[in-house]
Amino acid sequence: MDKKKILVLDGQNKNSLAVARSLFDKHFFIGVASSSPFSVTFSSRKVNKRHILHNVRNQKDYVKKVLEIAKEFRYDVIMPVGLESFLALSKYRSNLDSHTRNLLPPIESMKIASSKPETFKYARNLGIPVPVTCEFTKDNLLKLGSFFKEAQFAVVVKGSLGGVDNLRYCNTFTQLRKAIFYLFNYEEKLICQEYVVGAGHGFYCNYKKGKLDHFFMHKRIKEFPVTGGSSA
Repeated sequence: MDKKKILVLDGQNKNSLAVARSLFDKHFFIGVASSSPFSVTFSSRKVNKRHILHNVRNQKDYVKKVLEIAKEFRYDVIMPVGLESFLALSKYRSNLDSHTRNLLPPIESMKIASSKPETFKYARNLGIPVPVTCEFTKDNLLKLGSFFKEAQFAVVVKGSLGGVDNLRYCNTFTQLRKAIFYLFNYEEKLICQEYVVGAGHGFYCNYKKGKLDHFFMHKRIKEFPVTGGSSA
C-alpha cells in the first residue's frame, strides 16, 4: 500500500521541521515547500521531497504554485504552517478542495485570528477578560489619553500583526514616545496594552465543525524577548 503523501508548507519555519519529523515517523511520505533553498526543514533526513517556490508575487500566485506542486506530485494533503500560508490558502480554499485534503478554517475566522484588535474584540464579545487595550494610528494619538485613564505603566506597544520585531515594552512616557515613532515606520496601526504579569501559556487545538477535536497546552519555559513574546 502506497504511503499517503503530505505537502508541508513554510519549510523555513522551525514548526515545519517538527511537523515533518513527526509525520515522517508515522510513515507518511513528506514533501516540503519553501521560497528559500536554505530552509531549515530541507536539511532534515526525514523529508522525502523538497520544492522551491520561485517568484511568488501575491497570495493568489502562491496558492497557484502550491496547487501545481500538489497536482504534479500527487500529494494527498496540503498542510500550511505559517500565518501567511494559512491566510492565503483559507482565502482561496475553493481552488484546493477538489484536489487535496487540507485543514483550513474559513477566511472569516482567519481574519479574526490573525488580527490582534479583532481577537480582543471577539474575546470581549464572548465575555472573556482581556487587558486594557487601545488601537490607534498617527492621526488619532489622542486616543492614548483615554487609555491611560484606565491603565498605568508598564505598557506594551505592538503592531497589529504577529512578530517580535514590532513589539516594545515601556515604563515611561519617554520610552512610549520613542517606541511609537519607531514602530510607525513599519506599521499603519499600533496597539497599546497594559502589561499583565504572569506566566505565558500556549494552546493549540483542532476543531471540527465548531467542536473541539484535539488540543495541546503547555506552560512556556522561555519567551523571546524574555519580558514576553513568542515561545522559544
